[in-house]
Amino acid sequence: MELNPSKKKASAPPEDEFEEGDKPVASVQRALLVLDAFLDAQATLTLSEIAARTGLYKSTILRLLATLEQQEYVVRTRSGEFHVGPKPLSLANRFQNAIQPEDVVLPVLRDLVVKTQESASYIVPQKGYRITLYRINSPLPIRDHGAAGDMVPLDRGAAGRVFMAFGDLSSRHQEIRERLIAVSQGEIHAGMTGMASPVFNGARECVGVVGLTGPDTRFTQAAIPALEKQLIAAARTLTLRLGGNGRLFESAGLGKETR
Repeated sequence: MELNPSKKKASAPPEDEFEEGDKPVASVQRALLVLDAFLDAQATLTLSEIAARTGLYKSTILRLLATLEQQEYVVRTRSGEFHVGPKPLSLANRFQNAIQPEDVVLPVLRDLVVKTQESASYIVPQKGYRITLYRINSPLPIRDHGAAGDMVPLDRGAAGRVFMAFGDLSSRHQEIRERLIAVSQGEIHAGMTGMASPVFNGARECVGVVGLTGPDTRFTQAAIPALEKQLIAAARTLTLRLGGNGRLFESAGLGKETR
């Protein structure tokens, strides 16, 4: 005999007894899909643009936006468009400090920019992407522009080559592991050169890279050796400050510098 609905409901396990890995909550997925629509947006999006980016019905999006606006994840402008609110910035700051604290990373990047006059970044790997955690742009009018939060597929550019070299220990990446430097041209932005050097933790794992980027016209064959030296020195300094082993940089020709 079939149980009545009330008995069926009573036999269901309490919500807090569901184990990790159960089906995701559809409404939460849709709300996050709306927020994801802003990832590569210039500034604001209209309702139609959000619908085109997410594939959701406008009526559904409006309900989600109302809740996101209440919680300060989204802001509606006077013209009726939408942009990201202040709450994601607060979460991003927590993420940055959970990975690498600002007061450790930024001084190294600032010093590198002063010495090279090029844009410097600290980049970490995260689920198939390389994410710019901190960024200081060059003071020069012609420069490579970027910002904290920029996401690029993990295998792209000089930073991607470094992550691949220390994630795949095959012989094809041996030169990068020995020299502790990777260089790429035009892989992220046309006319721009990128350089990257690894940052290690105490377990000798590559937890991030220091990147240096600028116009090809300034990253000439004559200029690259000096830029490489400054970049590797910055990566070594950051490795030391994060409790890593500075001796790993001896293969790159760096002496025993102080912290």
